[in-house]
Amino acid sequence: MKKVKMAILGCGNMATPLVENFCTQFENIDIFTYTPSQKRAQDLAERVGGQSCATLREIPSCNFYLIGCKPQQFGDLSKELKSLLKGDETIISLMAGKNTGVIKNELNVQKVVRLMPNTPVKVCQGVHLIYFSPEVEENEKTLLEELFSSCGEVFVFGQEEQIDVVTPYCGSGPAYIFEMARILISDLQTKGISQMGAEKMIKQMIYGASLLMLKSEESPGVLREQVTSKGGVTAEALNVFRDYDWEGSFKEAMKKAYDKTVELSK
Repeated sequence: MKKVKMAILGCGNMATPLVENFCTQFENIDIFTYTPSQKRAQDLAERVGGQSCATLREIPSCNFYLIGCKPQQFGDLSKELKSLLKGDETIISLMAGKNTGVIKNELNVQKVVRLMPNTPVKVCQGVHLIYFSPEVEENEKTLLEELFSSCGEVFVFGQEEQIDVVTPYCGSGPAYIFEMARILISDLQTKGISQMGAEKMIKQMIYGASLLMLKSEESPGVLREQVTSKGGVTAEALNVFRDYDWEGSFKEAMKKAYDKTVELSK
């Protein structure tokens, strides 16, 4: 892989594991980190052998700039960053809802990559939703797909709107699984099961079910039916979920989450 110089602007829960994976699995990557408070930038730079910068002006010219700040912080960041860019850099955005048109306009650049990963990148099992603006060069696409696939599965979309559609499902999705696990663990504890025992059992259950679903040729619906005997324990629980319109609740939640991505893009 050719030499890559990448500036990391924002070193939070998504950018940090991505960069750590890049630097563990690939050579020829120079990393320059920046956060306003400096602490997280310094920590990440130390872990990957990069260089932390106290100000944006200290960052040398890079061919890639990964923006990992919150969408609400982009306005302030872009005002200072715009004057420091030449215009031929490739911007990689982790910001939910910020479309390429807004980023191009705010930074006066043409090459923008929308990237929506999820937290399982920490264990190299992430889902990476990617959209490349038409100006991104083919060799850059190949390089970035190679980087991102080192810590998960890459899904490239031809229409940018699809990133916003899928984000509530895959970007936010782990949170729903974690919340379900929390509820089950907590409820088991009320039945006299220790916290450690409850956590181990529920985590293993979710891991095993996920692995089975991933490796099986059967659909999730068929796998569900294989667990469900008519008139049995599982059927009783599923009937309660249906009574409470669990499916409808999920669909409404996805709609609300999508509406939020649209709101953030404005």
